[in-house]
Amino acid sequence: FGNNGKVITGFNSGNNFPSKIAVDEKGKIRIAGTVSTDRQHGKWFVYGFLPNGSVDSTFGNKGVLGAKNASNAIASDIAFADSGQFFIAGHNIKLGQPHAFISKIKEDGKLDTSFAKTGIIQLSHISKSPQIVVMPDGRVILGAMSTIERRNYFVVTCYLPNGKVDPMFGSRSNEMK
Repeated sequence: FGNNGKVITGFNSGNNFPSKIAVDEKGKIRIAGTVSTDRQHGKWFVYGFLPNGSVDSTFGNKGVLGAKNASNAIASDIAFADSGQFFIAGHNIKLGQPHAFISKIKEDGKLDTSFAKTGIIQLSHISKSPQIVVMPDGRVILGAMSTIERRNYFVVTCYLPNGKVDPMFGSRSNEMK
């Protein structure tokens, strides 16, 4: 694996902060995280590696997928779906407020525009570090904290494979009592 059992990598400049590692059914490794430099504060990234530790050159740009047109964007979770596709969850700060995001990424590192028409869902009023899981039927569950009128709430939302909110999820109760 790699060189004597390890791989050392990173962007050419800045600080790399990995946040989550996931492995698909083929053994491909994806590492999600955030990079910041003196000029930019937080852009999420995903590194792609093959099972032997070498760079997956078929993924992104020479094995790296970086957020485009995003600043103050932090990846906090990664979860695989079927056939090598995966989801990234994280948050960014817009106008001083946190906004969570979910992006669906194809095996080659491109956005999957069959998910929410753009490949990305932006959620306002959701605080930092959202977590996701992909259900066997392809639905995506997002759990995060939301602050509304200075009160914190835990929010769980379910999305269908096409990125729309699942109207049947939580239909029996909106709150735990």
